[in-house]
Amino acid sequence: MAHLSGDEGLRAAFAEDRDVHRATAAEVFGVSPEAVTPDHRRTAKVINFGLIYGMSPFGLARNLGIERGAAQQYVERYFQRYPGVKRFMDETRAQARQIGYVETVFGRRLYLPTSARATRSCASTPSAARSTRRCRARRPTSSSAP
Repeated sequence: MAHLSGDEGLRAAFAEDRDVHRATAAEVFGVSPEAVTPDHRRTAKVINFGLIYGMSPFGLARNLGIERGAAQQYVERYFQRYPGVKRFMDETRAQARQIGYVETVFGRRLYLPTSARATRSCASTPSAARSTRRCRARRPTSSSAP
């Protein structure tokens, strides 16, 4: 994500060979990296992977066993600290809506369905894998399908 988004905070963490989950925990919880607890780090790890794969604040709350409002604050704080990630995810969603697919770093295209209703649903998540699973079931299997 650091490479794709170009986010300076994440790139710095990798360039300095820091534990990215510890660095995220420090940013999200507003503490020094030395003050990050194992629970902070675990939460940051769920946030890092969850947001990348399209987890909503509701899903994050359920996964962490916290209130939805607290999860929403974590998400907002994460995107405040890592604005490049937010920009990348927003741009990826917009591009998917416009051109009808997302592309992996290896060039594999994951096509979204053509119906307006399905396109809104599928393109609204940042996760290509999750979108593909949901959309594949809606996509006709041949070009002759109605």
